[in-house]
Amino acid sequence: APHGNANEANRRTASESRMREIRPSGSMRGRGGQGVVVAANHPRLPTLFIVHGVDDKLFVNEVHELVENMRTAGQDVEPHFITKELVDGKVFTTTGHALGDRTQIVQQVAEKYLLPSSPEALHRAGETDFERLDESVRYPTSGGVWTISYSQGYPVGRFEPKR
Repeated sequence: APHGNANEANRRTASESRMREIRPSGSMRGRGGQGVVVAANHPRLPTLFIVHGVDDKLFVNEVHELVENMRTAGQDVEPHFITKELVDGKVFTTTGHALGDRTQIVQQVAEKYLLPSSPEALHRAGETDFERLDESVRYPTSGGVWTISYSQGYPVGRFEPKR
């Protein structure tokens, strides 16, 4: 069993390393702007919400860069940086990584866009990725490309290494 755990840990570490490269979406560093091009050319750009605790030690420096890069790429992004003043013990319980009740967080930060009766409700124009059944969601990295395929009717992610 320990041998299997080590192999699993190595596989997971390699996968996480490849994912970290695309995590700062829209990042122009080290990829000649490919991330920006992919985001700007995606036919169905949604509004993205970033909810990040100010005391979260993960991606502390990258989160502000992420927001700016996404805006530069033409992405509609609405950041929410959770400070001690916003911790209410119900929705937000910490300014760290855990934040609080994830369902209530979505409702609090995005409800005005999600409720059909809201004057600010967002409505989709065109088909969803699920309806298109395609593989148009692609994230290039230095080692290959992450592709999200909807051809089976549900999302399946795969990494295609460079050869």
